[in-house]
Amino acid sequence: SIIATSTELKKSIVRQFSCHSNKLCIIPNPVDENIFSLKPEKEANNSITIICIALFRPEKRLDVIISAIYNLIKKGANITLKIIGDGPLKSDIKKQIKSLKIIDNVQLLGYLNQSEIIKQLHLSDMLILASEVETFGVVLVEAQMCGLPVVSTDCGGPRDIITKETGKIVKPKSINSLTVGINEIIENLDKFSPERIREKTIAQFGAKAYKDSISKLIKKIMNSYL
Repeated sequence: SIIATSTELKKSIVRQFSCHSNKLCIIPNPVDENIFSLKPEKEANNSITIICIALFRPEKRLDVIISAIYNLIKKGANITLKIIGDGPLKSDIKKQIKSLKIIDNVQLLGYLNQSEIIKQLHLSDMLILASEVETFGVVLVEAQMCGLPVVSTDCGGPRDIITKETGKIVKPKSINSLTVGINEIIENLDKFSPERIREKTIAQFGAKAYKDSISKLIKKIMNSYL
């Protein structure tokens, strides 16, 4: 058997290796719900903290994220964007932030360990991802495990992760589409239940779901030899 982590990855494998299509199955990457816990309830205020976790590489399109955040700030939104990660485009990203004059609104936190990432997720209101391509999108699952709604570009893997109850999918490479998507979540933030987001995510990507999927696959393979 050949395991793909998402529908999009399965389709890609079939396109390149159609002779193995009957061996393919989908088992998503798991996330430990005991580690990525539900965020504490936030005190009511008008500020929004948005988090992004990504390598500073061209396909992650951090430039689109920063431009979308600029658009929202320009319209009066009280937003802080925290970006976790690093990479070859760091100097370009810094230049963009400076040129848009939003230095006070964007924090580059660099690489963080898992416990530090969870702490930042717990301090955030939502997560965004603007990749051109993702075979899965584990950061989306981690954020949802913590109860955060997410906004992601339609780049493959996120289609299997995000639902109307957990976030929104927008067009890739589009500053306007991402701006609208983020704004829609902000305006309806109180309608997203952190508990419900976490519950749905655990049901699909938690430890039990992963264990059951692997067990089912092993039994299927063993039965084929009986």
